[in-house]
Amino acid sequence: MAIQSVPVLLAAGEVMRLSATMQDLANTPDDGYRYELLRGVLLRMPPPQEEHGQISALLIGSLIPYCRTLGMLKRLVADIGYELRGNDISPTVLAPDVSIIRTPKTAGTTYSSDAPLLAVEIASPSQGRPYLQDKAELYLAAGTVLVWVVWPESRTVDVWTQPGAPVTRSVGETLDGGTVLPGLTIPVGDLFP
Repeated sequence: MAIQSVPVLLAAGEVMRLSATMQDLANTPDDGYRYELLRGVLLRMPPPQEEHGQISALLIGSLIPYCRTLGMLKRLVADIGYELRGNDISPTVLAPDVSIIRTPKTAGTTYSSDAPLLAVEIASPSQGRPYLQDKAELYLAAGTVLVWVVWPESRTVDVWTQPGAPVTRSVGETLDGGTVLPGLTIPVGDLFP
């Protein structure tokens, strides 16, 4: 079957191709855009805006002391691709804004085939709840134990540990690492500039 280009915009970005493969993702141009493969659909997303970058930096800054203390600093990463695998997951490679790697990727592979321990998605203005809920549930289905979805406009964070059941934390409340990252606490207000 030939790969088709479609002139449609999704909440997360421009749909480049339907029925795309891992090879199609690997062949995307180095053009300043971010690309993800979501259930066999190749998405092109604009670069993050300033507030998005600030939140990402503040989150990483909050995670560094915890990761350093536990000898996990090399496992704290931003914007790397994970090939998500699991029951009923079509070809999917997602790149969370911030994550903690479960295990380093195997030499000779493009993307980590092990879901991250923690995946953090920072909502962009073009991304709606249904889209980010789908991503959170894909991470969980692939084995991620903790997903945080950060909502800059409402200054809240949805905490996902199981499908369909996020708990929303607001400024004045605290995020914690649960059983995945025991002892980790981050005040929600510390994530927003």
